[in-house]
Amino acid sequence: PRTCEIYLNTNDTSFGFQTVNPLTDIGMFIQDVYPNSPAAKTSLRKSDRIIEIDDEFVDNMSSTTILEKFHTAKVKRHVKLYVVDTETYEFFQSNKIPLSSKEYQQSTRARKSSTKSYNNEDERSPLPSYKFERVCATFKRGKIEIEMGDITMQKVDVIIGSSSSRLLRKAILKAAGNQIQTAYDLELKNHPNSILIETASGALPCKQIFFVKWKPDNDEKVLEQSLVDLISTVVQNVKSHNFTSFALPAIGCGKYQCSIDIVVKTMVLEMKKHLMKRDLSWTVKFVVEADQENIYDEFCKQLFTREDGLHEEKFYHLPPTWEKSTEHKARFTLATTTNEYTSIASDFRQAMKGKYTQIIKIERIQNKRWYMQYLAHKEDFERRLHRDTERILYHGCPEQAASSIIEDCFNRSFAGTHGTLYGVGVYFSSKANYSHKYTKTNANGERCMFIARVL
Repeated sequence: PRTCEIYLNTNDTSFGFQTVNPLTDIGMFIQDVYPNSPAAKTSLRKSDRIIEIDDEFVDNMSSTTILEKFHTAKVKRHVKLYVVDTETYEFFQSNKIPLSSKEYQQSTRARKSSTKSYNNEDERSPLPSYKFERVCATFKRGKIEIEMGDITMQKVDVIIGSSSSRLLRKAILKAAGNQIQTAYDLELKNHPNSILIETASGALPCKQIFFVKWKPDNDEKVLEQSLVDLISTVVQNVKSHNFTSFALPAIGCGKYQCSIDIVVKTMVLEMKKHLMKRDLSWTVKFVVEADQENIYDEFCKQLFTREDGLHEEKFYHLPPTWEKSTEHKARFTLATTTNEYTSIASDFRQAMKGKYTQIIKIERIQNKRWYMQYLAHKEDFERRLHRDTERILYHGCPEQAASSIIEDCFNRSFAGTHGTLYGVGVYFSSKANYSHKYTKTNANGERCMFIARVL
């Protein structure tokens, strides 16, 4: 959340931003911030959602009422806005974090008071910009989640740390508070050889903190066995306390510079085994730091791999039309005689009548890991919403963007080229002729369009 105070000088005729109403006509977005305007001198950004105007909560007000408040502020030649970006807004809503500035400050005060004063950099940006990405898969009655975020903010029964990792231990204890630091120091002094030290949660949103003794090793076999032992120790202690959820960081993937492949594969595999063999109704979260995308990708890969033989079959029914390939290949050209080609081409021709000359080819994008992640999200949507929200939609774009999408999927980080009317995101249409407007010809006069399964 950001507070933006905008003052009008004598020659200024507007605050320098344009707004747009959401589809519901409740609340208000910033559609654009004009260069060299009073608003441009603040931290106000395109696609921000306005939460408060002059300390008054407006996110539940009609867009018309909010516009009237701007007219009043313009007469006073000053306005104070409290805003959040779209992704933060969605995260706050889904995690029931209060949006009003007063409630938000109260909810975070406990955490802030237990830590030392911020340095200058912290004062400028007290909240890290996490991606908040999460995928999950079920194993019998248990569930494993992979999330990009902060280990100290996980709402689980137990947060796991490593007594051997100074940085991780320090971060957890700092967030937990001085009393927990003192308790940990005393426990370590009395039991210096203990495999596991447990403390109360302090300011953390869990019930208990476990610090497990673990050290890396250059010998791959020794490293693998140490991780097997680590997971076993965690499981035994979580079970003995009758807890049902815990969060574990990507231990060994940071300063230790261990083999990410071995560390991630071993931890995920061992956790799957325990959930399946013990039939545990647990939620296990592996939490990866926001800037470690390669580690996050590896966790996702190991979560959805079927090579370990531990997945329930529902995760691994690939579409029957998919082709097998020994190459690292994502694009497969459809034969014009197949039902798949005929079905796609028929719908396209009907919508695009008079707007194109010919279909040059239709390619299928095959990415097993993305498909498995999609199925996990689809199952989660159906469980939460009690209905199937899947749609078959079109997305038009230039050829260069299409290549990026094939390589990196539909990534919101690249959004905003053609419009952000309802916020920064990936835009789809049920009509091919509408998506056609966003395509561009290449050097050969050809255009491209995606047809995608969308939740």
